[in-house]
Formats: sequence, C-alpha cells, structure tokens
Amino acid sequence: MGCRDGVDQQGTRVMNDGWEQAVAQVVKAYAGQYPDNLERVAGGFNNIGVRVEVKGLRLFAKCYFRHAGDTRDRLGTEFGFLRFVWDHGIRCVPEPLVMDEAAGVGLYARIEGKVPEADSISRADAGQMAGFLVGLNRLARDPAAGALPPASESAFQLSDYLAHQDRRWARLESLAGTEAIGESFRALMERMSVLRRKLRDFVATLAHEQGMDPAAEFPRDTLTLSPADHGFHNTLRREGALVFLDFEYAGWDDPAQMIANACHQSRLPVPAAERRYFIATVLESLPGAAGIAKRLRIVYPLVGFKWALILLNEFLPVSGDRRRFAGEDPVARREEQLAKSARQCDVVERWLDGGAAEWGWFGSDTSPYLEMWSGGRRHGVAPGYKMTQKGL
Repeated sequence: MGCRDGVDQQGTRVMNDGWEQAVAQVVKAYAGQYPDNLERVAGGFNNIGVRVEVKGLRLFAKCYFRHAGDTRDRLGTEFGFLRFVWDHGIRCVPEPLVMDEAAGVGLYARIEGKVPEADSISRADAGQMAGFLVGLNRLARDPAAGALPPASESAFQLSDYLAHQDRRWARLESLAGTEAIGESFRALMERMSVLRRKLRDFVATLAHEQGMDPAAEFPRDTLTLSPADHGFHNTLRREGALVFLDFEYAGWDDPAQMIANACHQSRLPVPAAERRYFIATVLESLPGAAGIAKRLRIVYPLVGFKWALILLNEFLPVSGDRRRFAGEDPVARREEQLAKSARQCDVVERWLDGGAAEWGWFGSDTSPYLEMWSGGRRHGVAPGYKMTQKGL
C-alpha cells in the first residue's frame, strides 16, 4: 500500500494506516523487523515525514508526494543525490539507507537538531552554507556525477531562465479569470506583468552589453551540483554545525542560479548582512568564476522574480493536492504567500530601478569578483571561510 492511500475522494487527509503500512514494510525490509514506534512529524508542506524507532535505531522515513500534474521523481532524485554525496565523503547530510520506489518511501538516518531561527543565522552559518556548495562543486568534477539529473528548473543557457519563467507565468495567468481567485491575486499579477516586461528589457540590455548570447550554452566545466532549495529552513543545527536537508529538486545547474537561490529563498535565505561574504566565498572557489560573476549580475533579479512566482504556487490545484497529502490546509497560507510575493517583487524592483541597489551592503575594500559583478565599483569582502571536504 503506497503513501497516497491516505487521501479520500475529496483530497482530505485520512488518518488511516496507509502511510504507516508503507513505512513499516520498508523498515522491515531494512532492519529485519517491523518498527517499534512510528511518529508522524508535523509541519511538512509537501510530503509525510515519520520518526522511526526500530531495534534501538533512530531513523527517518519520508513518504513522497506523487501526482499526475507533477511528474518529478522526488524520491529518486533525493535518494540518488544523497547516495552520491555520502559515498563521496560529505557528512553534513543525512545518510540514505534504503528506498522503495513502488511504495514511494525513502529511509534515512535520523538527524537530531533544530531548524535555526532567522535572527540566529550567523556569518559562521553562511560560511557553512558556502562550504557545502563549494564541496558539491568539487564533486561535480567526478565523472560519476554525470549520472545525476538536472536540478529542477536548471539553466544551462540564459534563455532557460526566461523559458522557466514563461511556464510559471502561464500557469498562474490561467487562474486570473477564475472566480475562486480574489482581487488581491489579480492586482499582484497586474503589477508582476509590468515587472516581468522590465526584467526582460534588463536581461536583453545587459546581455548585449556583455556580449552574451542568450541561446549559447554555458561552458560545461563551469556547471555545478546544486541542492536547488537550499535555504536555512532546510537545515538542522546539531552541536553548532549545520546538517543540510531536502534534495528533491537537486542536480546539475548554473552556479549563478545556485548562488542566487540561497539569497532569494523565501523562508530562511542567507541574511542580507552576510551576502557579500557568502557570494565572494563561493565565487572565489568556482572554476570560471569571472564568467559566473558576470552571469550573476543578470540572473540575480530573474531568480528573485522566480521566487515571487513560486510563492504563488499555493493557488495552483496541484499544490493544493500536495498540501492535503502532507496534512495541511491548502488555502490557509494564501494571503501570507501573496504578501511575501509582493515583498519579493519589491526586491526585484529595487534592483532594476536603483542600479543594483540591493547590493548596498558592500563595504569599501576590493574583491576582483564582486568588483566585476557589481559593475566596477569597489566593495568589501570578509575573509574567506574555508571548509575542506573532510570537514563537511
């Protein structure tokens, strides 16, 4: 019995034994006996998380959402990515133990820790995030990494960013005429339509100035492995160190998008005060950093607008089904997400209207990559945070 069996005809979560049976069977296959205890974890928006006790082991099971309108292989992507990085020596992630594709369940070593509070995220935390991403980039040079899939909404040329934006926009625009969508949604879409045109003009102008062909593929040896959803909400603090979670969207991507995702992530991004440090630390460790820094100037507001669109996923039917699967109210967060999306649009507009004013947190010293990336102005960079692969 798969995890999806706990949803009734109206899509409401039914607290029967559907997910319990699925997890119990996977645990038995791994440990040789049924679990001593299963405890469903509250707070997941997309999947069902379960704390598992069996034979003195403390494990974590995850039942993955599946839907005809969302064909991503969340289980295969996350488990395969974790298997690769764990086998190559990175230890700041959960160890993957076993997966059951038919049941839609993955079993992992359980990490005991707490999600950082927003006001507790420090320079050391930003350094650990940077170190993790740099470590993934090193693994991208391994020939075996070629078997990993592209990240969700990966970009291998500049035009990919615009194509992904067009698809998201079309899905949301199709809702604007429905009665279920309120005036607040329509008003925001009108504002975003204007911003979207300004973004396209910005990209066309800056790409022309930099001699960048939007249809030209980025150099293969500059691409990286990215978690794709790497905000601090997907970390746990354990004895002062961070453990990174949630790799359902992970894979190959443009490192410029990887950097920008960490700064724009809608829940717990890299704090504004630490972004110059974070960006410089990642850039200085990447092959082809000069070209990536140029791209980052262009794609930073594009990625910001992407997150403004992502925040409106709450209005899409498939997202409602995903929330019900995870036991959440599919409409409870809509007003909150509208407000967050509007604030994200503010960030993008400041960038476009103020000549990259979003980077006002730079200081007065120099950094070759940030100087290039910020249009030749001289900015400060904190001393680089180094994290060897052994220390990850």
